Amino acid sequence: MGKWLLCTLKPLGEYFFGGEHIFDMDGVEKSYFITSERMPNQSTLLGVLRFLALSKARLLNNSGNYSNSVSKAQTDLVGKEGFMISGDMKVPKDYGEILSLSPVFLTDSHGHRWIRTPLNHVKTENTFTAFCMARGIRTDINESTLLPINYNAKDGLTDTYTDLDDPGHPVKNCIGKKGLFTFSEHTRISRRNNKEGFFKKACITLDPNYKISFYCEVKSDDALPEKEIVYLGQEKSAFQFCRESVSNMVNPISSLETKIASLSAGNQADVYYAASDLYLPQGISKDSLLFSIVKTKPFRTLTLNLSGGKNYRSSRIRSEEHQLVQAGSVFYIEKDKASALVAD
Repeated sequence: MGKWLLCTLKPLGEYFFGGEHIFDMDGVEKSYFITSERMPNQSTLLGVLRFLALSKARLLNNSGNYSNSVSKAQTDLVGKEGFMISGDMKVPKDYGEILSLSPVFLTDSHGHRWIRTPLNHVKTENTFTAFCMARGIRTDINESTLLPINYNAKDGLTDTYTDLDDPGHPVKNCIGKKGLFTFSEHTRISRRNNKEGFFKKACITLDPNYKISFYCEVKSDDALPEKEIVYLGQEKSAFQFCRESVSNMVNPISSLETKIASLSAGNQADVYYAASDLYLPQGISKDSLLFSIVKTKPFRTLTLNLSGGKNYRSSRIRSEEHQLVQAGSVFYIEKDKASALVAD
């Protein structure tokens, strides 16, 4: 059992978090207009924590060459490698002092936590209101299932955040008037593409009353600095990192999960909400799935091959693309089959 920390990243200006649909692997942009992701991936946050722990312990240098004793100290502190989707994903990875990370969320100036609104929210409502579900027949397979009866395709799906610490769970728009995220466009020149070198880049400014936040479980809170400036994203944007101890750690999404379960399906199904991006290599059995509202996104892992030595510049990079279920996705599972799903 480790110690829980609340970690925050406050942007000190606009930022740009890259995604798969930005550049292909030889550096040529796939589109002349590229847009930042709004929030960092958990793998990025793990990298931030590993870097901060190594920096505080003075186990980093500019050359990238380390003695055997220093390499062992690095492995003991933050693990041998960063996050990778490989091998048996049920076997916990060893990241040294870092034991676990929570889903990524936002905190406001009052300390309230905001997380992606479940996609089964009625878009026209100002507080979280789940779709009314009823039994229906899917004509393509002629089987009984759950279907939303108050979903309007013209309204589309919600693109909001929900206040976890307000009992009514009000929602706030991500973009638009009074939105959490503001986009600003810039013209850039690609150095690798001489024919069509110009492209547009949309960076993000987060509402100054909010911070990117997550919980981190560590063996010792002394492994991380209390405050530091870190640089993230393709623009090497500056963020102020802060951490504070958390006593009586409580599941940050428990109140929202309770409301989702009570309003979404009643006694007809168990409702599962993706509080963070999910990797589901085997998917979900159609035998247990009654209905789902899912958004996906590509996620690329990069692996360094250091067989030629421990110098980063001489390493080779291997990339793999995976599909993730995005945070906010919702699954309706038959009650008598939900326990098997959780076990998997």
